[in-house]
Amino acid sequence: MEAYNPKTSKWTTKESMNYALHGTQAIVSGKGVFIAGGSPTRGGGRQNNMEVYGEDAPAGTTLIASKIEADEEAMIAIGSTTAIPLKNVGGNMGSFITSVQIEGAKKKQL
Repeated sequence: MEAYNPKTSKWTTKESMNYALHGTQAIVSGKGVFIAGGSPTRGGGRQNNMEVYGEDAPAGTTLIASKIEADEEAMIAIGSTTAIPLKNVGGNMGSFITSVQIEGAKKKQL
């Protein structure tokens, strides 16, 4: 494990992590660095651990799950496109959309 100090432009060696990770992601919160992402192997894999350097006393706002809302109904003319606004509500976390399915009865054109 190495740490970079932008003030001195130098790298220093730190204590090894408990679990080897590839492609790590970290955040600074309070007086700690939280390594919350990464893979146990190159190319992917599931890592179920998080490690902390420094104090395990995060500071900030508690995460609250959000949900996506849309209007109950939308009219889309056959052969056309339309925008359907989505809202991320009820929390302070982002939402990922991995697929969308539109269902409903097909009505006759007048």
